[in-house]
Amino acid sequence: APVIIKIAFLVLEYCSNYKSAFFSLSSLAYIFHLHAFRTGPRAKQPRTVSLTNPPSSSSLPHHPPSLSSSTLSLSSLPNVTLETGMSVFVTGADFGVVRFIGTTQFAKGVWLGIELRKPNGKNDGSVKGHRYFRCKPSHGLFVKPEKATHRGINCSKILPSSCLENNS
Repeated sequence: APVIIKIAFLVLEYCSNYKSAFFSLSSLAYIFHLHAFRTGPRAKQPRTVSLTNPPSSSSLPHHPPSLSSSTLSLSSLPNVTLETGMSVFVTGADFGVVRFIGTTQFAKGVWLGIELRKPNGKNDGSVKGHRYFRCKPSHGLFVKPEKATHRGINCSKILPSSCLENNS
């Protein structure tokens, strides 16, 4: 993980003119992961990295290879659509699993029902007597898609098309 973070910082430093709130370190780490295990002679032998002894800065290239703008875009990520069962990170809460995607009776718009790992939630999957999903008490939470990310991608950008049609 420290090597990926160091590489992400090098990429961010190298691309200092490219400032976008869309990319986070986790999305850059995901892109790195996708490209690190490409096909080739070493594809089945990933490099082992020591977490206690990160490489010295002298072993890293002084000038990172040139990056095209397509490297840092949604087009370089696999085609992902948010589905129930996917792991997400909820801003200000914790990691959880998507258990519901859609409209609700308690508020307008599209909502995500999340089952959190820890009891940091507000419900058990039901709100005002209407059950949307089931989970342990205080493990359920409803959030707008903008407040959650899946592998560093904002969930509002990967909603199923059926949700986008219902929301307009």
